[in-house]
Amino acid sequence: MSKHHSAAAPLSLLGVFIAVASAGAQIHRFAEPSPFSNALLASGAVQVEPFVTDDINEAFDNIDDLAWLKEPAQANRAVLLGENHYYQYVHHLRHRVFFALNTWDHYPTIVLEGNFSATAYADHCLAIEDDAEAEVFARTFVSTEDDVNLLMHVRRWNKAHPDKPLSVAYSDIEHGLSTGPLFAYLRKADPQFKPVAERPSYAQFHAQYPELKRRLEDARRRNVPGPLPTTDAHYYLAVLENLRDTHNAYHFRANAFNIYRQRAIVRNLTDPRFLGERLGRGKFMLHGGSYHMRTDIDYPDGLNFLHEGSYLQHDHPPTRGKTYAIRCLAIAYSLGDMADRDPARCAGHGSGYMRAVKRLRAAHKSGKITRDEPVSLEPIELYQQVLVDIAAASQADAVRVTHISYKGIEMAAKVLPNANLDLGALREGLKGYDAHLFIPRSPIQKLVVRPQQTK
Repeated sequence: MSKHHSAAAPLSLLGVFIAVASAGAQIHRFAEPSPFSNALLASGAVQVEPFVTDDINEAFDNIDDLAWLKEPAQANRAVLLGENHYYQYVHHLRHRVFFALNTWDHYPTIVLEGNFSATAYADHCLAIEDDAEAEVFARTFVSTEDDVNLLMHVRRWNKAHPDKPLSVAYSDIEHGLSTGPLFAYLRKADPQFKPVAERPSYAQFHAQYPELKRRLEDARRRNVPGPLPTTDAHYYLAVLENLRDTHNAYHFRANAFNIYRQRAIVRNLTDPRFLGERLGRGKFMLHGGSYHMRTDIDYPDGLNFLHEGSYLQHDHPPTRGKTYAIRCLAIAYSLGDMADRDPARCAGHGSGYMRAVKRLRAAHKSGKITRDEPVSLEPIELYQQVLVDIAAASQADAVRVTHISYKGIEMAAKVLPNANLDLGALREGLKGYDAHLFIPRSPIQKLVVRPQQTK
């Protein structure tokens, strides 16, 4: 059991959530479990196996509890890990899964849900000779300590296993719409270049897009080098196209955000101008939100691009019928080390993360929670409650569901008078993936502290 479980909040107390007002919003605390968990365990309706929440170790061998993944790893071309965001222990699992895949097989690249443009920076980070210099560089372009750790783990692996080199890539649109590096490159290619605006609006960007593309194509013909060996005109042409899709996604938002974003992600994964050539050379792992990774839906009319998992499983020839999708669901955050880190001094992260950590810090400052106390920021759903109770009664840090009987759950629910058990919601929550993992509690991810600018 992890040392994270303190006497103040033992796992045996994981159970029914109680809503507590905190800084204008509700948090949801764990309380005593209902008799439902005991009935479920006695019936065998839900069976689980524990796994640890530690990060990968120095020897890359704390993977025995992932042995169930060995056969799927060897039988498939792509392993997908879907999750709900910002849980540190989920990222520990990500690392252990990636290195387990490469212990039993070779999955040269892990692709993360981040701006595609960061791929060139990750490639450069992994090529730097000195470890300390590489870590300093990593902290300039990733936002969490977990992502720094992944890059440093990969560097260690590559030195120890030169016959199985690994890389880190990113597949998303350009959240943040940063044009600074692109414009700096264009100024290097032609000092007379002047953008319409340093941070162009949707209309300004699209108005100047043909000129930007023409200038980059000219720089490619002249082999104008970029600031890094991995950032040349070919790279900036891909970033420019990704920026165009990002502008479209954010401009049209509710009407078409997901269409523009997902179409771009699938292109980034499969087009040789982006990651297609790299991923086409072998197996790979994807890590991102659960929405992206489900593989069960096979849409008609060419709409499988709405989920990377569906597209890879049903449409993309190299991976068709050769994917294995894992969902890792986490429920409760603890503030952990972010109690001592002001987000305003840290690397920027997604708006969802910033809202979550702001609520946790406010609750901690007001004395409503301790730094290590797990709380949910959203009401718990039925299937989540079932898994919380099972993990609690099993006294496990985290569990993999190995068997589930919906009839058995229905029978076990008879211990709860007047229970309204919606098995349809439970089935919906557990479908779409080949394996289901569950982490009841985890510290929220820790942001990278950026160096302070001196005047």
